[in-house]
Amino acid sequence: MTHYANGSGSSLPRSWGPAPATRGLLWLVLIVCAGAVVLFMLWGLVLPPPDGDRLGSLAMAGMPAFCALLTWRFGLHPLVTATVEGITVRNPLGTRRLVWSEIRAIRAGYSGLEIHRTDGGVTTAWAVQQTNLSGWLRRRTRAQGVAAELTRLFELHGAG
Repeated sequence: MTHYANGSGSSLPRSWGPAPATRGLLWLVLIVCAGAVVLFMLWGLVLPPPDGDRLGSLAMAGMPAFCALLTWRFGLHPLVTATVEGITVRNPLGTRRLVWSEIRAIRAGYSGLEIHRTDGGVTTAWAVQQTNLSGWLRRRTRAQGVAAELTRLFELHGAG
């Protein structure tokens, strides 16, 4: 499913993130982790720990907080946005902007969309990934659809 940043299905910019089912599962994980943080904090502040180590009880909240941070950054944060100027790839560890003239080809891959650049490098967009199962079953995937749409936009705005 395509998420249109500006509410229009026909104009740029267009953005794609994780699939809706994946996004829902990640939000569930995030909520469970946040709930665990609250429970550990309450446990450390309200209930007296058996060994008297209140600080240790509060520190236990660190693990679900870390899990929540990783869930957000690696699962919900990645995004691919196409504009008239090019493509912006927002991955967990950084953002890369590519103008259309820097792009040679776009393909769906198991690690994400593979954006082959004219300098010979490849930028991988984590936001849209192709599953192994769909490849084995030879089913068209959402990732292939996004790659085809980006290729169409590349041909319209950047090829030549």
